[in-house]
Amino acid sequence: MLHSESADRYYIGISSDPERRRHFHNTIEKGFTSRYRPWSLVYVKEYSSKTDAHAAESKVKNWKSRKMIERLIAGELWIFLIYFPPLGTIGHVAGLTMELQAVQKLLY
Repeated sequence: MLHSESADRYYIGISSDPERRRHFHNTIEKGFTSRYRPWSLVYVKEYSSKTDAHAAESKVKNWKSRKMIERLIAGELWIFLIYFPPLGTIGHVAGLTMELQAVQKLLY
């Protein structure tokens, strides 16, 4: 995850080389990230597969919450990216879904 200090924005993505990706976003000529330089690397989490990395990326993007993102960066929410699939996915046990919804309400 990258952060633009000048615009106070976050950029969420996946990469096998986060430092190279940060450099790319700080040097490209056009695009979203070119407008908000410089970018700093603020959060990195390694996954065993691209599928898991994409799932975690989608989960964070679906939060649509600056507070949740900042709590993740602070180390408070990493467990959500490991153990809990997005709410509403097939295979959720009803009790667990209710519990997670209550936890997420507390976090917002």
